[in-house]
Amino acid sequence: MSIDRYTATPLTAGDYALAEGVTWDERLGRVLWVDINAAAILSAPFADGRLGEIQRTTLADEDGATGTVGAIALAEDGGLLVATAASICTVAPDGDVGLVLDLLPNDGLRRLNDGICDPAGRFLVGTLSLGSTPGTEELFQLSADIPGESHVVLERIGLANGMGFTPDAATLYFIDTAPLSRSETHPKTLPGIVWAADYDVASGAASNWRQAFHVADGRPDGMRVDAAGDIWIAIWGAGQVRRYTPTGQITAVVDVPAPFTTCLAFAGPDLDTLVISTSNRDHDTAARAEYPHAGGLFTVKVAARGQLSYRWPGPTA
Repeated sequence: MSIDRYTATPLTAGDYALAEGVTWDERLGRVLWVDINAAAILSAPFADGRLGEIQRTTLADEDGATGTVGAIALAEDGGLLVATAASICTVAPDGDVGLVLDLLPNDGLRRLNDGICDPAGRFLVGTLSLGSTPGTEELFQLSADIPGESHVVLERIGLANGMGFTPDAATLYFIDTAPLSRSETHPKTLPGIVWAADYDVASGAASNWRQAFHVADGRPDGMRVDAAGDIWIAIWGAGQVRRYTPTGQITAVVDVPAPFTTCLAFAGPDLDTLVISTSNRDHDTAARAEYPHAGGLFTVKVAARGQLSYRWPGPTA
C-alpha cells in the first residue's frame, strides 16, 4: 500500500509550551486551541490557510492561580465546555465562566486531559497522572445536562488521550498513550494502544472494548477520524501526523517541523485542511534554535475530508 506524504508549514509563532485540543468551529469560521499549562484558550479566524487575530482567554481559580485547561468542546449556544485540571466548566460567549461539575479531587495527583462530545452531546474526558499510581487513569462520560452527572466508562489506563467516532458513530476510538504491562517479567511501558469500543448513542454505553492496533514508533497523542473512517493521529516525539486504517496500516504521513506534535483538526469550508498543534515544553536552547516554530500551530491541505465536531447542548450563559 502506498503512503501519501505531506509537509506542514507554520501557521503561528512557537508561543505555546503545550498547545493542544485544536478544534474547528464551522459556524464562526474559527480555529480554537488550548495552551494546557497556561490554562489558556486561544481562538482566531481561519480562511485561505491563514489565521486572523488571535484572542486569548485565561482561566484561573478563586485565588487567581492558574491551573490547566486540557480540552474544550463547542457548545450549541456558541460557548464552550472546558476541562480544567479537576473540573468541567463552561465559558459563555461573553466570557463568563461557570462550574458544571468537580470531577476529580483537587490534590495535584492527576488532571483532566483530552476530551470530545458524542453525537448526543455527552462529554467524554480522560485523565493524566501527575504523581498518581501508574495505570490507574480513567475515561469519564459526563451527561449533557446541568447539573452534570458522570461515570467511568474505562479504567486502568496509563495516559488517556485522543478520541474519535466513526462516521456512523457506532465505534469509539480511544488512545492510551502509555499503557502499562501487568506482567512481572515485562514491566516496561508497552507501545501506545488505540482502543475501539462499540458505542450506543441512545444510551451512551461503550462496550466490547478491544485493541484496534498499536503505535510502536512514537507516542500517539491527539486523534481525529475522517469522513472515510480513517484515523489521523498526532505522534508525539516523531514530528508527524499519520493516517491509519482501522486495522493500523499507515496510509499517509504529514511531516511537521516540530518533534512534539500533540493534536489536529480538519478545518476550512471543505474540511480538507489540517491544523496541527505542537509543544516546545521539553526543548532546550539547541532544540528551540533547530525548531523555531515548535510550540505553534502548523497547517497542510490533504486529500481527505474530516468530520465536524459534535457539540454540547447545555447552556453556557
